[in-house]
Amino acid sequence: MVPVGGIYTIDSEKARQMMAQIEPKVIIPMHYRDGEAGVQELAPVEAFTALYPTEMVHHLSDNQWDTEQEPLQGVVVFDAGKIRGLFRCAVFKKIV
Repeated sequence: MVPVGGIYTIDSEKARQMMAQIEPKVIIPMHYRDGEAGVQELAPVEAFTALYPTEMVHHLSDNQWDTEQEPLQGVVVFDAGKIRGLFRCAVFKKIV
């Protein structure tokens, strides 16, 4: 997992440079703006994914990923809206 939104963390280009040095099989971007939601100063995830060939970028439509059934390599982008809801539920359950 790598932050890609800039401002409070590294930006997309620095994240790409780090990933080039580390050479992970899977890159999961985090800490970016998702549409109108979130901190407006952050860059959208597309600023990061645009730095990779399209065949290396995989957009998942769910908040689950079975790595044995679907062994992806490259940049894996989860549906931020579904993940946000999942985190809210997890935090709420932990508090209650």
